Amino acid sequence: MSDKSEIAFDSSAPPAKDEQEAIEKGRGNLLRAMSAGKLDNLQERVAWILNHYPDSRDSDIAPQIKYWETFEPTLGGGEYIHKADL
Repeated sequence: MSDKSEIAFDSSAPPAKDEQEAIEKGRGNLLRAMSAGKLDNLQERVAWILNHYPDSRDSDIAPQIKYWETFEPTLGGGEYIHKADL
């Protein structure tokens, strides 16, 4: 007897039209915020880091360190977490 509670997931299926519209709307909002220099939330700040420091796109750690240095300099000072340990 098969378990009916399992949901089949096809990762090759394109997102639904409403999902695509939401993604495009979010992308447009983020691009407008970037153009206006608006850095009010985490997503806008991370997008700014990735846009201004392309070498940080290939790492999980590099954008985090650059974020700390740029927006939260008191967090990344090395008192608790040293950059070399990451």
